[in-house]
Amino acid sequence: MKGGIEVTIRPIRAEDEPLMVKFHETLSDRTVYLRYFTSLSLTRRTAHDRLVRVCFSDYEREMVLVAQYRDPQTGELHILGVGRLSKLAVPMALPEQASCDSSHTAR
Repeated sequence: MKGGIEVTIRPIRAEDEPLMVKFHETLSDRTVYLRYFTSLSLTRRTAHDRLVRVCFSDYEREMVLVAQYRDPQTGELHILGVGRLSKLAVPMALPEQASCDSSHTAR
């Protein structure tokens, strides 16, 4: 990254919930609108019930990756972006027609 900051891309983990709250606190209203196609309040985006679903991925259905870096001044971890790849329902008779949906958010 710019300035030589090392960024790690890895699967999301259950313990990322507090980092996800901080990440959502940095997003502009426009970024939120472009991601969700509606206006969602910070309270709604960071609700524990919602973040539990985000941070506990079922790898058979979806993969959620985060881009993180460690602040060289404080040593704190920060999430810079989140990407999700979700498998869509596929008729049992047509497995060759499998498809997916993806979404990405970065600050």
